[in-house]
Amino acid sequence: MGTTKKRNHYLPRAYLRGFCDRQGLLWSFDRRSKEYRRLSPDSAAVEKEFYIVKDATGRKSNAIEDWLAQCENAAIPVWTGNWICLNLGQIFRAEDNESTRCRTSWIPSDSF
Repeated sequence: MGTTKKRNHYLPRAYLRGFCDRQGLLWSFDRRSKEYRRLSPDSAAVEKEFYIVKDATGRKSNAIEDWLAQCENAAIPVWTGNWICLNLGQIFRAEDNESTRCRTSWIPSDSF
């Protein structure tokens, strides 16, 4: 096994990017210091070795972090709006206002 991934995000960076301003930063409130800060998605919602577990031999394992990364990569098209919703024969892009009514089927937009 390679090195342990030390910085584990409990909110995916791709998801956080959806809340960024034009400078690519998002607002964060630190409950301890009671201060607001602007952070990049790389610096937000991250903990040291948050998903690291020890395997049967006692060595640290990235298994959970690696699995979550695969899930998150598959979800990126949904978070970025590159999917199309099919509902009652109508096609809506994810960013359309009408898409809020769509609860049935989402397919990748590159399927057309």
